[in-house]
Amino acid sequence: MLGRNKKGGAKAPSILEKLEDNGTSYKVEKDIEIPYLIGSSPGRGPLYPFGSMKVMDSFFVDLETWKKRNTSKHFDKSGARRIDRLQGSLGSSARTYSQRNKQGKWKFTTRQQQTPVEGVRIWRIE
Repeated sequence: MLGRNKKGGAKAPSILEKLEDNGTSYKVEKDIEIPYLIGSSPGRGPLYPFGSMKVMDSFFVDLETWKKRNTSKHFDKSGARRIDRLQGSLGSSARTYSQRNKQGKWKFTTRQQQTPVEGVRIWRIE
């Protein structure tokens, strides 16, 4: 519905009146199925193999490989040791996977390893 200007003539349509009937240039679609969330962003496979783990399975992430893959925001600015950052990141990824894909029923634990290679091992425990 068009308003009236001060002289009584028809007012030009506003930008919202020119768009789709929902007020935007986006089309509203109904009954589109939501894809199953697999714990990774589109176009990228899972970073860690949580989905294929059975109880008491584990995998190891060495610190040097992890450092190469991550940005400098993870290193030493807060005074935390790098391996502590890796352990926290890995535990957080495991919890997120469990909450999104297994309704929080899967549990994981991590342990730091210093020899022969410095890194973190993670086990599925439930």
